[in-house]
Amino acid sequence: MRNSFAGVSQLFQDEHIVLRSLTVARKKVSETMASPAEPEEEVIAKAINPEVFYIKIGSFAYENITPVKDLIVKHKEQIENSKGLIIDIRNNGGGTDDVYQPILPYVLTNPIRIMSVEFLPPIP
Repeated sequence: MRNSFAGVSQLFQDEHIVLRSLTVARKKVSETMASPAEPEEEVIAKAINPEVFYIKIGSFAYENITPVKDLIVKHKEQIENSKGLIIDIRNNGGGTDDVYQPILPYVLTNPIRIMSVEFLPPIP
């Protein structure tokens, strides 16, 4: 199989981000249909194994600001001691920047400069 990330990996020579192809085994349709679908939680955190920690953020909606902050505080030691961190934002429709701010120190290695916008009332 050809590595589709070959050109991109050159951008990350310090290896703070590693891109790899993943192969996912899918359940048979009959297994999936056997149990009714349960509503998914918006914010999930778990250790996949002793070296990899997983965070899922289903939405950057305003309601998830506190759950994400609480998640980072609760799992800070596990996150910082993991060799790998997976942040799953699949099917995330967006929202407010305030949701992902607590995660930025774990993703970015250089100083962080945050630009914001302030909406002012129209001048009469």
